[in-house]
Amino acid sequence: MGRRRSNMPADGVAVLGDRIRSLRQARGLTLAELGREVGVTHSFLSQVERSLTQPSMRTLTAIASALDISASFLVAARPGRGPRL
Repeated sequence: MGRRRSNMPADGVAVLGDRIRSLRQARGLTLAELGREVGVTHSFLSQVERSLTQPSMRTLTAIASALDISASFLVAARPGRGPRL
């Protein structure tokens, strides 16, 4: 699992990172804890949260599963849709 380029617009990457960070923090998880559950390093997750890199679909799915949400919520265009934090 790891990095992969996608056709997601830059602002979509920022939204993705913000959503992952918000959900992780709402669940009381550290980067290291989430990373262990997902199978990636905490530094990679930090880069995703800061919109410096994009996760592969496999990693995105693993992150969503670890956060108990759907991958589609993480990449949805409308931020108002999905579970409340």
